[in-house]
Amino acid sequence: MHSRLHQEEANVAVGKVGELWHKRLCHMSEKGMQKLAVDDLIPEVKNVHLDKCVECVASKHNKTSFQSRPPMRRKATLELVHTNVC
Repeated sequence: MHSRLHQEEANVAVGKVGELWHKRLCHMSEKGMQKLAVDDLIPEVKNVHLDKCVECVASKHNKTSFQSRPPMRRKATLELVHTNVC
């Protein structure tokens, strides 16, 4: 049996592809993704419209600063190591 794809279903599918590419491209802005779509660098995406992304909204929240403490000196090398996990 052959089924037809309705216009609304096609729009939903394209929207989900756009959201997928938004996540693949490290939460790139809508404007940046539109440029890539115009240059035909994102497959299957023509018009980019992104809904609110939970991760993008959370990253824009103000972060509370750490409480300031007097500097701590360690006696041995590599006793305290600071790294960037990301």
